[in-house]
Amino acid sequence: MQAAASAIERALRLQTYARASAGGLRVVERLVEAAGGPAVVFEASGVACVANGHARARFGAALDGATALREVLGVTWHELVASAAGAPTPSFAQRCERRCA
Repeated sequence: MQAAASAIERALRLQTYARASAGGLRVVERLVEAAGGPAVVFEASGVACVANGHARARFGAALDGATALREVLGVTWHELVASAAGAPTPSFAQRCERRCA
């Protein structure tokens, strides 16, 4: 049941992306896949909407589900935005480095 719900949710997201920008998601997918290391695009909800093979190999199942951002980087979307708006705090940077090392 959960797998079916996730598949439906992903299909709806892809339709929304397609309507918002014709071909935009495909361009992002190609750029992420071409990255030489782990690369992931997260939605504000914390869902990983695009991840390359390097990221899948490194983070695996942590990329699935609504808490992917927290599972991978150890932060919420709001913490990430706050960090981007100013200098990251040492604890934020350390958490990200530990999880991505």
